[in-house]
Amino acid sequence: MVTSKDILSWDPCSGWTLEKIERLLGKSDGITAMDFILSKELTSTDILWAVLRTELIPQHQLDLLRELFITYAKTIVEPVRHNRILNRPNSSTLDTCIAFAKGHRLSAYVDIVKELLDGNITI
Repeated sequence: MVTSKDILSWDPCSGWTLEKIERLLGKSDGITAMDFILSKELTSTDILWAVLRTELIPQHQLDLLRELFITYAKTIVEPVRHNRILNRPNSSTLDTCIAFAKGHRLSAYVDIVKELLDGNITI
């Protein structure tokens, strides 16, 4: 679980105000990755920004998500663009997701993360 202090330490964009973070947390002391995903207040971009980090998802699962995103993206992105993005060796899971998703439904990537967290995707 992460706290409002943790979220603020991630250097969020201006849309992530303390008030917004406190609304997400409600009366609880912290929030989980699934809490972010189930939030009605957040966009898919906000959800992915928040959950695709080792504070909420272990690195081995982030690595799996990157591979799942690439597999999914292969079905929606033309080969030239696909190869250009894949050849960036240091791209993070979030970079990969956002790069592939330009012009596509980011919510599909949120669905993939939710399936992993629900235990429906295993390593």
